[in-house]
Amino acid sequence: MTGRVVQAFRISPADPQVHNSLGLAFIAAGRVSDAIPHFESTLRLDPNFLDACINLTKAYSDVGRPADAITTAERALRLAESQSRPDIAAQLQNWLRAHRPASTTR
Repeated sequence: MTGRVVQAFRISPADPQVHNSLGLAFIAAGRVSDAIPHFESTLRLDPNFLDACINLTKAYSDVGRPADAITTAERALRLAESQSRPDIAAQLQNWLRAHRPASTTR
C-alpha cells in the first residue's frame, strides 16, 4: 500500500476519493477483503461514485459474495445509465447476464 494514500486518508478520512484509492491499494496488495469496507465507505459518502460501485462489485465477486456483487452491479448499472455512460452500462449488462441466476435474468 502506498504511503501517500495512507497519508491522504489520515488527512481526509471523509473524502470518498481517498477511500476509493485506499480500496484500490488494498486490491493491488492482494487484500480484497480489506478493500471492501473502503469501497462501501466511498458509496456512503458519495452514493453516485460509479467507479467505487464497480470496484465494490468486483471485490464482492472476488471474495465469493455473489448476491452482494449482483446487487451492487445493478446499482452500478443504474448509475452508469443516469450518468450517460453507455459503454460502462453495456459492460455491466453483460456482467449481470453472466452472473445472475437464470430465474432472475431480465
